[in-house]
Amino acid sequence: MKKTKELTELTLEELQERKKKITALTIGLACVLLVACSILGYLAISKGTPSLVVVMLACLTTMLPGLILLLQVNREIESRH
Repeated sequence: MKKTKELTELTLEELQERKKKITALTIGLACVLLVACSILGYLAISKGTPSLVVVMLACLTTMLPGLILLLQVNREIESRH
């Protein structure tokens, strides 16, 4: 298995490339989750099942790791400027 480098070991170009990848993945995942949450919200309202609202909110927590990693990369890029 390939080991990933620490953010402090990457060059500025590698950090900017990683930022682009993470941003694209996060936006893609956000779009998919927005559609899924919309469907779950519609089903929760139309069928009267409030338990789907809990599932909908739990789905949103899957965005946190991507956002945290994006913030870390942004901080590292700012610290080098």
